[in-house]
Amino acid sequence: MKSNYRQASSKLASELVVNRIEQHLRLRPKDIIFAMQEKYNILISFKKVCHAKDIAIDRVMGSYEDSYKELPMYLHDLRMTNPRTMTALLVTQETMRFERCFVALEQCVRSFQTSLRRVLPINEMHLKGKYKSIIFVATTLDGDNHIFPDAFGIGESENSSSWNWFLTYLSNLLGDLSGLIIISNRHKDLMKEVLHIFQVAIHGYCAYHIYRNLVDTFKDKSLEINY
Repeated sequence: MKSNYRQASSKLASELVVNRIEQHLRLRPKDIIFAMQEKYNILISFKKVCHAKDIAIDRVMGSYEDSYKELPMYLHDLRMTNPRTMTALLVTQETMRFERCFVALEQCVRSFQTSLRRVLPINEMHLKGKYKSIIFVATTLDGDNHIFPDAFGIGESENSSSWNWFLTYLSNLLGDLSGLIIISNRHKDLMKEVLHIFQVAIHGYCAYHIYRNLVDTFKDKSLEINY
């Protein structure tokens, strides 16, 4: 027996944890390491464990590549089952690979236009899967102060081009709403595109983001408050 345990492959480790992955996708690599120690009394590398987790997730959820291939059909079905829903898909012409998408359910947009307060926070989140991307979201609050989705999209990164693409579709969908207020986190590319595309709307800044930036910049605990 050698210390690298060549027989303890990533495939073997994935077989051990595939049932756990079905119940808990956020299973940590150290949990898999512990499982291998508990069942086989061997210690495998962190790199091998991460590969084992990827194999197990592919078995349970399907591969990322297969999921991207199904995206056009998913958007088509979304429009068929939700009439007047807007979707858009952008692929790279040379490689025909996914680049951006946009989704806005007609029911959500109509509710925002007719019933909800016209305050529209726009933000982004980083996707943490195999292919790193950015998800753009436009939300508001309903009458019970619960988060209400209006539209979301995915882009390759948080840059001016991606924001312009997302906000252009959002603007075409909402039209010229009177009294519209857009709230952002002061990202420079987002600010520039909001002012360019939503010229009639009022643009405000998220107070929480400003507060967090102050705390992170000055490293002063006296600035911290219970938000």
